Amino acid sequence: SLQEVTRSLSERFNIPVGIYVVEVSKGSGAEAAGLQTGDIITKFDSETIESYDDLQNIIKYYTKGTTVKITYERQENGVYKTFTTDLTLGEKPKDVN
Repeated sequence: SLQEVTRSLSERFNIPVGIYVVEVSKGSGAEAAGLQTGDIITKFDSETIESYDDLQNIIKYYTKGTTVKITYERQENGVYKTFTTDLTLGEKPKDVN
């Protein structure tokens, strides 16, 4: 499941703006791509993601089975580092927590 990291949350908690990965489902495209709980998705197929609406507006043009590049931030030793991975889309997310 996913949750927005808004600009105000970003500034308050010193974390990147984007979509926070709350949970990675077993067998999902996110798991296969190596995403982990706590990662923050910042780009989807080179498009900047700052809100859940941004993600929904982009993802609606892709079909299940399409592989896209995902850019995400992961905290390591107290510092967020940028990573990129290929993610093969599964079922589209239905909601945000």
